[in-house]
Amino acid sequence: YDALMRWLNTLSTVRALCLQLGLVLFTLSILMGALVDKTLSEGVRRGMVLASAFGILALGISFITIIVF
Repeated sequence: YDALMRWLNTLSTVRALCLQLGLVLFTLSILMGALVDKTLSEGVRRGMVLASAFGILALGISFITIIVF
């Protein structure tokens, strides 16, 4: 039973870290696209920066959640 619980704990930790990495890559790709692509309109660019800000906020919240729990 203890070995199973350790394995499940390790699996959930690895899954959480993979989700963190995916969130970082997604947020950075949106932010870099907004900053680099000059063909976008100003409204689209602002929306992409806002979306990346929400991604950064979600990253911070999930990181704190992983540390606390």
